[in-house]
Amino acid sequence: FSDAFALRGAVSSGFRAPSLHQQYFSYVSTDLINGKIGQSGFFPTSSDVAKEIGIPELQEETSFNASTGFTINPGNRLRITVDGYYIRVNNRITLTGNFGEDVYGEPDPAIQDLLLPYGASTARFFVNSVDTRTLGIDLVATYTVRLANNDRFDFTLIGN
Repeated sequence: FSDAFALRGAVSSGFRAPSLHQQYFSYVSTDLINGKIGQSGFFPTSSDVAKEIGIPELQEETSFNASTGFTINPGNRLRITVDGYYIRVNNRITLTGNFGEDVYGEPDPAIQDLLLPYGASTARFFVNSVDTRTLGIDLVATYTVRLANNDRFDFTLIGN
């Protein structure tokens, strides 16, 4: 609107495909599982183990982003910006807990039988498990002090 006041905003969407290790990485390692040493497996969602348990194939994460804000520059020393933002991510990829034992550490015979050929007693997977929303406001205020020999010093206050 002027040299001292401006509005700004943006709207966008995006996606993030599962990374290669989220899609294909697998291993079996010795871990501490519910206070006991055991073999823990990490399997891709395309594996036979995942298919038998009913773990679906990974999908891409999708996002929607919106922001709006303003900047005020009432003089040549003070500048204030305020921005509000909203970010929604659907199908966020996270890591599951251990399949193969219940919450009390008791083995699940059906899953244990599936894991036996792999030498594991539990299994974990990357899955699309949650949708997230982030809403916030950023505030930045900067005050500039001119020093001798034309140097400057900026005081900045930032809040989120």
